[in-house]
Amino acid sequence: MSNRREKGRALFLTFLMVMSVVGMGVAFAGTAAAQGADIPDYSTDVTQEDADVVVGNGDTIQGALESTTATDPVILVTSDYDSSQESVDDTFTHRDGTSRSVLININSSLDNQGWSGELTLVSESGPSETAINAAGADYGIYVGGNDTVATIKGFAVNNFVNGGITAGSWHDVDDVDNPTQYMNPERVDILNNDIDRASASDFSYSVTIAYGTSGTIADNTLDIQGLKTAQEVGAILVAKSSDVVVENNEILNGVDSDELGIAVADFGDQAGVAGSDKAYENVYSPIENLKIINNTISGGTQGIGMEVYDNGSISDVEINHNDITGSSDAGISIVESGTGQVSGVEVNYNNINADGLSIDYQAEGTLDATHNWWGQANPNFDATMNGDVDVEPWYAAEDFSEAVTVYNDTGAVVAYSDTIQSAVDIAENGDTVEVTPGTYDESVTIDKKNVTLESTAGADETTINSGDKSVVIDVSADEVTIDGFNLTSDVDDVWAAGIHAAGTSNLTVTNNEFTTYRGLRFDSAAEAASEDFKNAAGVTVDNNVFKGEHGIAQTEYVELTAEENTFETGTEGIGVGGSSDITIENNDFYGDQNPDNGAIKIWETADEPAEVTINNNSFPNFDGETTAVINTDTRYEEPIDATSNWWGATDGPSGENFNGNGAEVTGPVTVDPATIEAENVNLQKDFLGIVKDDAGSLTVAENKEANLIREDTGESVSGTLVIEIADTEYVFEDAIQDGKLTETASSNGPAEIDVSTETGEADIDVVGNDSSTAVEGVGTVDLVHEALALKKGWNLKSIPQPATLHEQGIESVNQWNPSDGSYDAGIPDGEISDAENLNRGMYVEAEDDDARLGYEFATEGVPTPGQTELEDGWHLLGSNYDIDTEETRQYEDGSSKTYDTRQLQNDLMNIDVDGPGVTVFSPDQSLQLHGGTEVGAFDTYWVFVDSPERNDRGLVTPTYDPTERADLLDGDQ
Repeated sequence: MSNRREKGRALFLTFLMVMSVVGMGVAFAGTAAAQGADIPDYSTDVTQEDADVVVGNGDTIQGALESTTATDPVILVTSDYDSSQESVDDTFTHRDGTSRSVLININSSLDNQGWSGELTLVSESGPSETAINAAGADYGIYVGGNDTVATIKGFAVNNFVNGGITAGSWHDVDDVDNPTQYMNPERVDILNNDIDRASASDFSYSVTIAYGTSGTIADNTLDIQGLKTAQEVGAILVAKSSDVVVENNEILNGVDSDELGIAVADFGDQAGVAGSDKAYENVYSPIENLKIINNTISGGTQGIGMEVYDNGSISDVEINHNDITGSSDAGISIVESGTGQVSGVEVNYNNINADGLSIDYQAEGTLDATHNWWGQANPNFDATMNGDVDVEPWYAAEDFSEAVTVYNDTGAVVAYSDTIQSAVDIAENGDTVEVTPGTYDESVTIDKKNVTLESTAGADETTINSGDKSVVIDVSADEVTIDGFNLTSDVDDVWAAGIHAAGTSNLTVTNNEFTTYRGLRFDSAAEAASEDFKNAAGVTVDNNVFKGEHGIAQTEYVELTAEENTFETGTEGIGVGGSSDITIENNDFYGDQNPDNGAIKIWETADEPAEVTINNNSFPNFDGETTAVINTDTRYEEPIDATSNWWGATDGPSGENFNGNGAEVTGPVTVDPATIEAENVNLQKDFLGIVKDDAGSLTVAENKEANLIREDTGESVSGTLVIEIADTEYVFEDAIQDGKLTETASSNGPAEIDVSTETGEADIDVVGNDSSTAVEGVGTVDLVHEALALKKGWNLKSIPQPATLHEQGIESVNQWNPSDGSYDAGIPDGEISDAENLNRGMYVEAEDDDARLGYEFATEGVPTPGQTELEDGWHLLGSNYDIDTEETRQYEDGSSKTYDTRQLQNDLMNIDVDGPGVTVFSPDQSLQLHGGTEVGAFDTYWVFVDSPERNDRGLVTPTYDPTERADLLDGDQ
């Protein structure tokens, strides 16, 4: 849909160049303006006390202009002003010999106007009470003069021929008898005026800004309805001027007229009137930085027309937040003629609802026309766009709602909408319709292949209510996915369904909640034309909740897999029809279903018997009186496979062929004894410390994929969870609800594993409320000797004796390299026993506060590495001693004491810490350490060496004794 192209005719105005001047515009805020554009306030409160000149009854504005000598004069016109007192005295003689008359001429460069600075011409009571009748003059108000800056506000202007308010001249200022009269003003603001259409003329604009004049045209009402001409008429013209704003204007063109709403033109060096080949010479002013914003334009031939001629240029134009309706030829027309160039035009957030083309683009490059409303949700761009126009994404709702978004298969936004149906209508093969939270009152039809309909927040927050329509979503296309909705209807009869599907393949229904009478309904297929017919093939229904009377119904000729669903239906969970292929696995069926239907019912129909498997499901709330599975089809040569299900009792189901106390099963069905399962318990720990684990309590994550955790009686566990690892129990209070793990739960503190337990992989067993029944092998966890908790960020740790390291949540491990004064990332795999790594400390970067570092120490002899050379410079060293033995120290008074640490002088074996050539500092290098400083099992410190005579550190590789280490930590030694 992007870059729509179609050759077509040029629709832009011809711009016959008899006009003199141009103005700038800003206008009325319509529907599109409400989409978020910032609308300035152009109101001005001027009192008679503020005014330099007050023009009232019997006075003239022209007289005030010629009499005042004020700087920045304010001329206030009262409501009793009578414009008939003005004289149409000033005339312009064009180079072609024609003359144009002016009622009010504002020009600070004329000899008879002595004011200077910025002029404000404003009415006291607004346009409804202050009118300027141009009395048939060509121009009602004309603004000229090279330095003129003026604001014209609050007038009703009518009865002119060529221009209501005009600023700027197209004349050759170097070759005119009176150049001062034709010089172009610097800036003119035309605000809050009402300008009626001109009298009959072949060339007329209500407001014009031209030829180097900048300014603002804002808050005006321009009514030119019904004016027809052989040449050119319009509301606003901007020609060869930069820095112009046209904003918040209301332009009424009418339905039977030739008017242009807003015209933009750079004539380049095109010749003007016949016989005047210098008409535009020396007037070089490209159009730049033009803003056309928040205007309402109705009727006419073109809403906005833009054209550039030979050597002309139009650039950096914003056409945003406008309402353009009823244009007979084009809502917006952009045309390059000859060597003229258009660039940097943006057309965004507009309401463009034209009767002809929406956009006629005859220029090089691609026009950015994204994020617009085109008058209908799914426009036919091939018919309404001419040229290379990029329209994606667009808005499919007039209020510019982004409640529903259509994405293509690359993830790019195609369109925004306020309804799901309009978004689906826009979507094409491979697209995704994404729905934000809320309630959508509509019935949706999906008849396009490979479309995904999904919510952003799931069924809890996103509802589709079909109201008085029976079906919420009707699917008749292949490869459709419906994900994450609460589907409901006000209709409560047998035809009501959350999803109705027929003639589809590869339909996926996932993560939805159904409260309709029937959840997922297929068509009856008794009239199948051939034995190869499939009413629906490859249907996957998973992770849904069904709460109506029937869950999945009318499945004749359906190939379907239902898994991980919850059925809380009142009559029937799944109805299996003839000639179908149904797989029912890992579902939970709750509630007292109608005994005539049951949780699952296999119907005997005129079609072939269904192929059905029913495995690993749970029927926990059945009391032996309500039926879980009914097979009414007696034509099966072999019973239906319904093994590995939980029937609500350990002795299996009840029924005519079964002796258990669980839910009733009737008909030819094969079952097996009750299963007790608990899968994928996630401990949130990759390893546990046997001797020491300072990471606190264990946690288990919410387990949405686990089957029920049950006692040996077969009943679902609620309350306490006990996990057993290496004969050690971890107790999780209130962690189970109806046999499933709830939110993340923590155990009751670190447990003590028997220190004689060997390291390596250990099984995780689930016990339940007591230890009478263990569910073995639900997971594994590694056991190490000691596990240290880390803080997010950088942690200093050592390898005190030979060990294999285990990492969880660690970004990197770095060691200081004294040779080049940098850090080396990573440590060797496997057991670390070499002198270099035992000598050096480690900077360990943790991803978060749950990060851990595990040590699996060597418990058998490792060869002593001897010593390592400490070259001159800095060294980050780690502790190195037998951490499972104590150190006894003798004191001068004859006493002694044991410690589980080492003094620095003993840890730095063979080096005199307090002698010359070696200086030791704390890890942050803020304190100098001495030989008696205590060093812990995993401590680090910095050493600076500046003597080659004292650089050999002795290293040891003791074996680790878990029992002795545990006793030492417990203070038993």
